[in-house]
Amino acid sequence: QADEFEEVDAFVRKTASECELELCCYSGGFVDGLTLCIEQYGSKAFVLGTRSADPNAGGQEHFWPSSTWMPPFMRVNPILHFQYEQVWQLLREFDLPFCSLYASGYTSLGKKTDTRRNPDLLRADGTYAPAWELSSGSLERAGREPRNVDAKGATDAKAATAPAAGVDADAD
Repeated sequence: QADEFEEVDAFVRKTASECELELCCYSGGFVDGLTLCIEQYGSKAFVLGTRSADPNAGGQEHFWPSSTWMPPFMRVNPILHFQYEQVWQLLREFDLPFCSLYASGYTSLGKKTDTRRNPDLLRADGTYAPAWELSSGSLERAGREPRNVDAKGATDAKAATAPAAGVDADAD
C-alpha cells in the first residue's frame, strides 16, 4: 500500500521466508483482514508485540480478548511487561532480526504519513543514532504524530508535529 514503509514490507517478507512461514496478505482494512484470516484459517489467537507502555495496551494481560470492534480472538502478549530498553537488549543480545529503519533513527513505526525519525536521536552532524541508543523509553513515540481513533479503531493522523500521545492503532 502507498502509505506503508517499503522497508517494513521487505522485512516481513524476508522474515516469513527465512522462518518458513506462510504470509497471508489481505486488501481492505485491518478488521476485514482479521475477519478473513479467522474465517479462512480458523485462527483463535494471535501473538502480538504489545507492551504495557503502548498507548493501546489499556490494562491488557498476557492473554487478552480482542476489542469489541474486532472479530473475536485471543491476544497473546509475551513481551507485555518488557520495557523499551529490554526489547532492544533481547534483539541485540540474541542477534534477532529487526526492520532496518530502526538502525536509522526510527523508534516506533506506523504509516509513512505519521512516522518520522525520532528527534531525540538526531546527532550534531545531522545523522540519526539507532533506536537502541535512545536515552529513555519514554521518548519512543516522539517521532509519531498523534492519531484520532474512532469506536471501530479507524484512525486519522492529526496534522501536528507534537510527539504522539494518542492511540497507536497499528500496534493493536
